[in-house]
Amino acid sequence: MDPNLGVQGVFMTAGAGPRIELVAPATDFSHVLTPWLERGVKIYHAAYEVDSLQRSLQHLESKGARTVVKPIPAVAFGGRQIAFSLMRNLVLIEFIQRQHPE
Repeated sequence: MDPNLGVQGVFMTAGAGPRIELVAPATDFSHVLTPWLERGVKIYHAAYEVDSLQRSLQHLESKGARTVVKPIPAVAFGGRQIAFSLMRNLVLIEFIQRQHPE
């Protein structure tokens, strides 16, 4: 459960390859998923681990994307920061701050 995003989810993984996250609204008032669910969208975003959220967001903004979720901590990633950008073609991109070694 991620109270910042209003979703609950589980990851499906197979080795070191990609993972699939299944998410559902945490409450009846989960505004994050509602527009996607109402349109019947099943796969609604791709996520990438990045070294810099700010540089990644700025790069997509320079291409016409809009930041729709500014950096916030994510429960699913141990409190690491995430952010979302919406491309002009309505593709949603999630950036996950890479965990840097101490």
